[in-house]
Amino acid sequence: MIPSDPIERIVFDALVESGVAFVSGPEVPWDLDFYLPELQIWIECKQFHTPRIAEQTSRVSDVIVIQGARAAR
Repeated sequence: MIPSDPIERIVFDALVESGVAFVSGPEVPWDLDFYLPELQIWIECKQFHTPRIAEQTSRVSDVIVIQGARAAR
């Protein structure tokens, strides 16, 4: 499933291009954006900081938070 969020789309395209195995969309538990099973790393993308991000990322260890389009690129 191709994400509609512009930040998620940048990361999605980069993961596809790099060949890294990942899961995205409703298949990812904990309401995070991506999971890289071979690396056991989670990725959460935001356009800007929100109070919700602390709650989302506290559920897992080894999470990368990408905030903003320049950081995603």
